[in-house]
Amino acid sequence: MFERTILGLDVGSYAVKAVELEAGLRGIRLVRFCTRVLPQEATPEAREAALFDFIREQNLPLDFVIAALPADRVTQRHLRFPFSDAKRVAAAIPFEIGDDLPVDLDEVILVYEQVSSAPDQTDVLAVMAPRGDVEAWLRQLHLAGVEPRILELDGAVIGNLSGALHGPDLGRVILDVGHRTSNLCLLTDGRPVALRSIPVAGLHLTQALAIDAGLSTDAAQERKHTMGIFEPGSIVPVGEQVGRTLDRLALEVRRSVESVAGDRLHSLAPGELVLSGGSASAPGLERWFGESLGLPCSVLAVPPGDPELEPLEGAGAPIFGQATALAMRGTPTTRLTRIDFRRGEFAYVPDLGALRRALGFAIALAALALVLWVAALGSQLVSRERRAEELLAQVERVYRTTFPDAEAAADPFAALEARVRETRALASHLGVTGTGLSALEVLREISKRIPPELEVAMTELKIERRTIQARGHAADFESVDRIRALLGSYEAFQDVRLSDVITNPRGGAKSFNLTIRLAEGT
Repeated sequence: MFERTILGLDVGSYAVKAVELEAGLRGIRLVRFCTRVLPQEATPEAREAALFDFIREQNLPLDFVIAALPADRVTQRHLRFPFSDAKRVAAAIPFEIGDDLPVDLDEVILVYEQVSSAPDQTDVLAVMAPRGDVEAWLRQLHLAGVEPRILELDGAVIGNLSGALHGPDLGRVILDVGHRTSNLCLLTDGRPVALRSIPVAGLHLTQALAIDAGLSTDAAQERKHTMGIFEPGSIVPVGEQVGRTLDRLALEVRRSVESVAGDRLHSLAPGELVLSGGSASAPGLERWFGESLGLPCSVLAVPPGDPELEPLEGAGAPIFGQATALAMRGTPTTRLTRIDFRRGEFAYVPDLGALRRALGFAIALAALALVLWVAALGSQLVSRERRAEELLAQVERVYRTTFPDAEAAADPFAALEARVRETRALASHLGVTGTGLSALEVLREISKRIPPELEVAMTELKIERRTIQARGHAADFESVDRIRALLGSYEAFQDVRLSDVITNPRGGAKSFNLTIRLAEGT
């Protein structure tokens, strides 16, 4: 639940690489890696057919695909602005490059990456691709059955992987040594600020090795990956042609870096060179670049102790690094780059057929939930109705048991309530206190506890639910106190109080008020 399957599809000139990635709330998981060599020197139709077969045979998920536009089809410029406001930068880019373009800006798709390299400085990688080239590349992918949601830039997208592998940095060069071209990308804080496609790559090294060693192209390819292109135990090229090819590649790398890092005030000079691509793992190649360029050099690798990217190390980080970076471009947390050529008329349009299928499934689930809810509600209503009938039968039995002489009632509960109201009214009329004592019983108890010699007379008696109010006459004060003591000894009387004791001026007799509160549970 809440997981998304993303396919990073790296379609190169020599082979196609695919990485399936699952992104969820707990992070990412690399599911599988697969690759296939494409037919060389073949027609575009044959390559499309090979890509189509590869996708179907591998049963690759195509709901969320991210691909890349080849870097040799774009024009790029490194721009620097003396301010860092993002809106000002976006507005200034078209004016900065518009006058230098041989075509109108409407004929190209302009995308860019920007990074603030100083408090008041912004470095920008501006990339322009002809609309016709973007359309042709998307058509080629479409004929192979692929509809990418995002069309990134080959080479620049590696920044998504650089941040995950090496952490944030100030400057790093990623050199992707491909088959026909090498893509050089200068990263600052993991984001590309300069890019160049160099027409010297693995194929040229293989051809040079074939000339120097007198081998076929296939045999030279095998030797390059197993024994390398240097003399055993050294970084001396095996032949003159190999040395010249390496020097050409190193020269282009040096020129590309110096063109960006030449500003002494705001230098973007890299501190490391990282090799990727199919030829990057050739033995001794990173040592040769390190000494030739004067930069620490390494081959793209997964740092130890990273469970999320550990499968990439087993599959081969230099080979599948680009495809993995494309897949990570679709995750919400690990992506760094923002280039996307799918804009304007090339904007991604979701497959409505798939949406209808998903919607149909959702409607079916909702209908099933509604049916289950109605069934559960009906079951509850039937259960409650049976319970009500049982309770009504119990009330009817109580009614007949309590009032055996009463006639059968259509509504025994209402009849029982009516009888209760009648009984309460009668009890109130008879002076029943609610404690089991009637008014007559109260008078009897009071008379029984007052001796005749006290000559006490009760003239008024008022009984409420738990209180008795009485008015009486006695001969003297002693008789009044004795009355209170005698009545207080009765356990049913919780509190006995005398008040308003008044002496009759004619005969000296005493009149008094008597308040008795009945005990709880009496």
